[in-house]
Parts: sequence; structure tokens; C-alpha cells
Amino acid sequence: MSIAIIHRMPEGFTTEQYDAVNEKAAVTTDPPAGLIHHTVGTSDSGAVMIDVWESEEAFESFRDDRLNPALESIVGTETFAEMPAPEREFYAVHNTVSP
Repeated sequence: MSIAIIHRMPEGFTTEQYDAVNEKAAVTTDPPAGLIHHTVGTSDSGAVMIDVWESEEAFESFRDDRLNPALESIVGTETFAEMPAPEREFYAVHNTVSP
């Protein structure tokens, strides 16, 4: 079953950091298996991402194998260890429309 995830990044996480992590994880040049849709925007408190994945397992695999190592590489091991996890909301997808 497909899932939608809203990721609210910790306050202070910038779009510049997002761009660097995205490049390091090769998301654009080598999209991760199971990713259906990804978008990022900003709110008053920082970066917000909305994803649709084929499954929660596909997201977790990407997070563990590519995303977290890229993030740690960009922000540094100490900062990564102290950084709060993004606030995430998971939703079962009922329908997806891609024009």
C-alpha cells in the first residue's frame, strides 16, 4: 500500500542544507526505489517535505541507506547525533493523480 509522509524538519534546517543532502544522496540523478513523488517547501519554522512512497519499507530503506548517511556527511557527525528527528506524519494513500 502506498503511503504519504509529511516531514517537518527541525527548526533551522535550511533549503541550502536540503539541496546539499539531496545532491549527496543522488535523489535527482538516481531516484530511490519506491519513491513516487517528492516535493519540498518552507514554513515559518523551516523545510517541509511531502513524499509518496510505494511502501513504508521503501522509505525506511532509503532513509537508512542513503538519506541519513548523506545528512550526517553534510551537517557533521556531532550535529547529526544531536539533531532532533524530523516530525513525520504517515498517511495511507487512497488515490494519486499525476497529470
